Amino acid sequence: MKAKRLAWAARTAEEIESNTLALRALNLDPNCAEAYLVLAMNCDSWWARRRMVREALKAAKYSLPADYFEDPGQKGNFWLLPETRTYMICLTMQADTYYATGDTERAIDCYYEMLDLNPNDNLGSRWVLAPLLIEVSRDQEAVALSDTYALDYASTLAYIRALLNFRRFGPHEQSTESLRAAIHQNPFFAEVLQEEGCPEHSDYFVVGERSEA
Repeated sequence: MKAKRLAWAARTAEEIESNTLALRALNLDPNCAEAYLVLAMNCDSWWARRRMVREALKAAKYSLPADYFEDPGQKGNFWLLPETRTYMICLTMQADTYYATGDTERAIDCYYEMLDLNPNDNLGSRWVLAPLLIEVSRDQEAVALSDTYALDYASTLAYIRALLNFRRFGPHEQSTESLRAAIHQNPFFAEVLQEEGCPEHSDYFVVGERSEA
């Protein structure tokens, strides 16, 4: 527990002190995944971060009982079980580093694993996975994903569904209707897409509002 406290303190410290605290945590517990995550965030390159996140993921997996990954009662409840959250955060960061270093297929595998471990998808993996599937022309999987979360409260999959319909059927009535449904869910997407440059990113949004787009 002392190692984790040091890692938590490292998250809010200045970079040099942050690294020192994280290394102290690892001296106390070589399997302190939280300390590896701090070191990963302080890396200067995506490749260095990718290597450090890999160590974090191994440590996080080591800290969990093996049956968590096999027992249906545990496997589908990752993130809902507090002790599994570090592992899920590591998976998210691994997907980010894979994508940033051009390894989209491995990033996709990470998101599939997250959905397998947490079908409720508390981290919103489906919203990132669907565009990645389209990016690598795995449209059928994107269709299956949007069908699985057909009642999704957010608008991302509604627009993904419309895009997929246009790709499959062209300017067909079904395509137009799915686009209308997406616009009804959130009318700000089209406005944001027409703007120059990338919109400011935020980890928080309000469903149906511009922040979601």
